[in-house]
Amino acid sequence: MTRPMRAFAAIMLQFLITSCGITTPTAEPTAQIWTPIYSTATSIPPKAATSQSDNRTRSADGMALILVPEGTFNMGSTLGEVEDAIALCREHYGICNNWYYMREFPRHAVTLDSFWIDQTEVSNDQYRKCVQAGICSAPSMCKKGGSTFADPEKSDHPVVCISWDEAQNYCQWAGGRLPTEAEWEYAFRGEAGSIFTWGDEFNGSQLNYCDQNCNQSHADDRFNDGHAMTAPVGSYPDGESWVGALNMGGNASEWVFDWLGDYFSDVESNPSGPSVGNEKIIKGGSWFGHPTYCRGALRASVDPETSFDNLGFRCVVPPKQGPESGTDTTLHEIVVPSGNPPIINGTIAPGEWDDALVETFADGSELLLLSAGNYLYLGIRSNTPGMIAGNVFINHGDEISIMHSSAALGTAVYQKNEKSWHQIQDFTWQCRDTSSSEFAQDERDAFLQDEGWLAFNSRIGTPEELEYQIEVTGNPIQLAVNFIRASKPSEKIPWPAFLNDDSIKPTPGELPDLLVFSPELWATVDVSR
Repeated sequence: MTRPMRAFAAIMLQFLITSCGITTPTAEPTAQIWTPIYSTATSIPPKAATSQSDNRTRSADGMALILVPEGTFNMGSTLGEVEDAIALCREHYGICNNWYYMREFPRHAVTLDSFWIDQTEVSNDQYRKCVQAGICSAPSMCKKGGSTFADPEKSDHPVVCISWDEAQNYCQWAGGRLPTEAEWEYAFRGEAGSIFTWGDEFNGSQLNYCDQNCNQSHADDRFNDGHAMTAPVGSYPDGESWVGALNMGGNASEWVFDWLGDYFSDVESNPSGPSVGNEKIIKGGSWFGHPTYCRGALRASVDPETSFDNLGFRCVVPPKQGPESGTDTTLHEIVVPSGNPPIINGTIAPGEWDDALVETFADGSELLLLSAGNYLYLGIRSNTPGMIAGNVFINHGDEISIMHSSAALGTAVYQKNEKSWHQIQDFTWQCRDTSSSEFAQDERDAFLQDEGWLAFNSRIGTPEELEYQIEVTGNPIQLAVNFIRASKPSEKIPWPAFLNDDSIKPTPGELPDLLVFSPELWATVDVSR
């Protein structure tokens, strides 16, 4: 797959249409559609003990990624370590509540699969790319302090004044997600379980924290880190973690994925915290924090809508979303079995899809693929009940067709011209409530058959199910699929008429809500005859 086609597929999601009363997706990631591109990292030197093959650069924002190998470590603190943390706190701060540090207890074993983590916090300059793409909102003032986003002299400083939702939205735009608390702490401490990234004894020269430059009553006048507030994201290389991640102990504290919950002594595998909660976890110290806050085991937490001038984030990418080697990824290849065609009515009835190939989305939802004659049949069964709408992207080489199914229906076509994509056919919208009119049903069917496909979505069938019938004119085809979960009515959002790889901006009016997705491979689909 060419770079322009991948960039096109990614950007298309930023302009998904909702029309005729169909609703925008919620802020929870649901399905998958595109794969980020990686190349060998060049901007920040890797840690000496890390091979060059364990570093990549993310195309969306230029972030250097570090591979964290699978392993087991002891997460949290023992009672003795909690007591030491409280004692260290009392050396620098007046209020040191035992219950706050007891949240780190008990220390327990956690096993994690490998993953890629951002080498630094996301910078203002990197976040600006998401703002320019129309996906992220520019930070300004926040609950405590103000943003440095508009300061040209701090473009390489960590972006701050960002809520949890804004951080997660950025990571998903870039092709990843926020790290779980366990992933973040493992990248910080490793199997050795060090208290700080460099070892067990505090050293104020290895990070940016509240030292003699800090205008706070708890400032530590023993060290001078050179900055009163944030520092550039690539600073303090001597304080890097065991995998080569920078500034995990200082500069800006960081959002992680998990809700705050209790620790237990049981051995855990790839934990992601409670499913619900009131506060999200914050990890790592900052320019505002005293030495106790710079420990990897610390568990701060706040309301996810909170934003501070010392709070930023970094992202992770699971290994299946990154390449094993080289600078490009390979399309997922699947062979679609043949069988009896299902009835396209928006309900995946028992027996209809028994012969189908089942692919699983990231959230556990299912994509069913079946062929009959000249048609590809595609079904989506959402793992979570609720109204869904779908989009199918088919690559024809120099053209991509987008088939959209909701209360509004139609096909758009974009054509490649060197590194640009230009809309040569807009969606022709056909809005029909077929529940009370046989004529409307027939008219809708005829409209879609003329376009070479047929679809029924959640408004007509089961709320969490969707079915497509697509005429296949070539074989194999390159296919991508996504579905969105509905929440509330919104107006139609026009797709842009022109796109290119380097400068993508939204059409006037902007999106009424953020559209959130997680990444998935495009597939080369071989339809059995």
